[in-house]
Amino acid sequence: MNKLSTLIGDKEIKLVIAGNPAEMKQIDKYLHSSENILTSEEIQVYKEKKLGDYDIFSVLGTSLVIEEIHHGDLVFGKKLNPEEKTQIKSEDVVIFHINHESERYKDLPNIPDFKLRKFRTFISLENDNEVIIAQIIPIMSELQQPHIKEIFIRKLDEAKKVLKNESLLLLSVNYLNKDIDFSFHCLSELYAKIEYVAKIKEDNENFIIQNITSIDENKEENLKKALQYLANRKINQYFCSTKESFRKEALLNIFTHAQKKIRGAFNQLSDITNDKELMHQLYTFLKKGGEVNFIVYNNTEWTLDRFIASYTLTEEEKARISIKQTPQGGQFARNDNGIRNGITFCIGDENMYVLRPNINASFVECNFNNREFYNMIGSIFDQQMQILPNIRL
Repeated sequence: MNKLSTLIGDKEIKLVIAGNPAEMKQIDKYLHSSENILTSEEIQVYKEKKLGDYDIFSVLGTSLVIEEIHHGDLVFGKKLNPEEKTQIKSEDVVIFHINHESERYKDLPNIPDFKLRKFRTFISLENDNEVIIAQIIPIMSELQQPHIKEIFIRKLDEAKKVLKNESLLLLSVNYLNKDIDFSFHCLSELYAKIEYVAKIKEDNENFIIQNITSIDENKEENLKKALQYLANRKINQYFCSTKESFRKEALLNIFTHAQKKIRGAFNQLSDITNDKELMHQLYTFLKKGGEVNFIVYNNTEWTLDRFIASYTLTEEEKARISIKQTPQGGQFARNDNGIRNGITFCIGDENMYVLRPNINASFVECNFNNREFYNMIGSIFDQQMQILPNIRL
């Protein structure tokens, strides 16, 4: 084992908040010292990366778990010069200075000087709200969701008042327990771009770096790990994405971590049956005593008998799976700020959900420990399971 100081020298390790600083009621103001952090021989290969040229931060909070950045991790950020600040790209994870004199933070004297955010795009305040939204939607399709658009406009209007003397703002996001969170920043507040993340393990009086990874590597694998982490620990945190891989991984985690009952409404049963991983995990759930209730809107190739025949199920296991079909054109729907859209969803037990709030869009949201969606639709779903016919061709 070697000391981290052999890689970075005697450099201060700062604190950075991953979350809303105003909601951090108590901050554990521990500081790692590079003298009591040990690294393995394998980590020494990063000496070539000149990690001593980076600012190093210890992460407080969980709002960027989706980027595989956890509370207690170390992040290595490259301080940006004025030209580099204008060259950051959407999806970059960056660090902003916290303005302690602002109205938002002036009564919070104990918060650190930095916050960790996911950058999305630049915004010109010379444009009105609808023009700004039209420009952003190609890279942030979640703004097509009425309730998210409403949050964005509210935050944008606040920013226009507070930062009225700025012509160019940076838009960043992170994820809280119920929804996406938007923030707007002036260019001078941007401090660094994160390039490496180090995982720390505590060992007696020392901390050991288990591995260091580039934040730009293995994005899909990081997404899998992040969703597994949230589901395994039943963390109340909202996430959303337009990636089909996101929906699949969220469903897999519901099938894996649900204990008693899985409810789902799908456009077609083949949304599940065409994926071997999803089907295997559903089969495993049935084998361990779970109950499965599905409602399907359209069906062209599956019957309940064929679904059951695909696996070796006992009579008792067969009795715990029920698949119903809506009349032609029938769908669950949600009224989102006056706009009615058909939805598909899956609920694990009563607190995990995956929701596509517009059946015709790729946007998906999920949470692995929040009852609000179940409370809204659970009883209606159960009523429909009682009256709808079994799936048929």
